[in-house]
Amino acid sequence: MAKKWYVVHTYAGFENKAKKSLQEKIRLERLEELFGDILLPMEQVVEMVKGEKRSANRKVFPGYILVRMALDDASWTVVRNTPGVTGFVGGGAQPTPLSRKEVEGILGVIVPEGAPAPTEKK
Repeated sequence: MAKKWYVVHTYAGFENKAKKSLQEKIRLERLEELFGDILLPMEQVVEMVKGEKRSANRKVFPGYILVRMALDDASWTVVRNTPGVTGFVGGGAQPTPLSRKEVEGILGVIVPEGAPAPTEKK
């Protein structure tokens, strides 16, 4: 089954906790084969603090994580029943996967220059 990227909505400020909880649930349910990367979109920014430049990570999409998964009843249930997750982004009963163009645009923001981007296997 092909894995696609989905956007998962979380409680604001709980993105890291939701990501860790989801990873743990996947491991406990032994569904690793249905899931790929789980990303919290971050970007490196330079801030001025007390006259000094400091580098910091900032969430690109607060309240959201990206999950690469093969969508079926088991994977959908694991994601939906993870603490901190409020649901999938997408209209209707089925979550809408991101298009290839959207994934490339987002990963271009997430991945530091020169680092390999996580790719979707065909």
